[in-house]
Amino acid sequence: MSDSNPVNQEVEQFNKQKLKKTNTQEKNHLPTKEGSKETEESHESPSIDPPPLPARLPSPTIPTSASVFCATLSLL
Repeated sequence: MSDSNPVNQEVEQFNKQKLKKTNTQEKNHLPTKEGSKETEESHESPSIDPPPLPARLPSPTIPTSASVFCATLSLL
């Protein structure tokens, strides 16, 4: 490659002193033991009894051959 590449020319002419200085701050702080206790306490809700479960319906019975036989005899 030749030095006439415009990107290479810009890199050579770049002045680092024109860059602005910035102070970085950590945004994601690691939790501490004290902080985790505070969050646990704030997330606790008063104890509320869960709603009662609905009444169970009786399971359907499958007719056996004996019950079918008895039902047939009662029809006669």
